[in-house]
Amino acid sequence: MHRIFVGLKLPDDLHQTMAAWRMQHADWPVRWMRATDLHLTVIPPWDVESSQTAINSFYSLNGFFQPQTLTFDTIHFVPSDEPRMVWTEGSPTPELTDMKQRLHELF
Repeated sequence: MHRIFVGLKLPDDLHQTMAAWRMQHADWPVRWMRATDLHLTVIPPWDVESSQTAINSFYSLNGFFQPQTLTFDTIHFVPSDEPRMVWTEGSPTPELTDMKQRLHELF
């Protein structure tokens, strides 16, 4: 059994910005990820028998989605009772909503 999720890689310039922001907030009570591991989760984790089947499904989407500009409105710690992550939220673009729907249908 494998646990997988669908996430979008962030651009390199945002990784650099986040790395600098992380250094400014190094005293926050969270487990910091490497800046290069930051991502936008589109579909949360689920279990599959074969991760290769999911990987093959992604090939059918090659070139379908285009880069997008996203805006985040809030930032907070999760979970609130024992924070381990910094979480950001924002309103999805119509393109991102369409992407998520297509990925949910595929998986």
